[in-house]
Amino acid sequence: MRRRFLENIFWQSLVEADYTLPEGQSASALLPELLTMLGTADPVARDAYGYSILAVWMDRGMYTSPSNGSKESTHETSAKLSKRDETLVSTDRA
Repeated sequence: MRRRFLENIFWQSLVEADYTLPEGQSASALLPELLTMLGTADPVARDAYGYSILAVWMDRGMYTSPSNGSKESTHETSAKLSKRDETLVSTDRA
């Protein structure tokens, strides 16, 4: 229980610092723990920390795409996928 409390203090401080990584930490190193939080029944760990931190960091382009190594926000990725899907639908109707 004490460990969970200390972990919550870490994640809460990150949220309060506008999702800025503490010195010496990397988004990649914290990714496995954040992904684990998404599957927990604890709503604070899952929603307030896991989901919100990942969403903000993805939106800010803090994770690189393994396919091309470039940083791209989720909005840019969504726009590309939407455009691709529109092209596929147009092609199917032709």
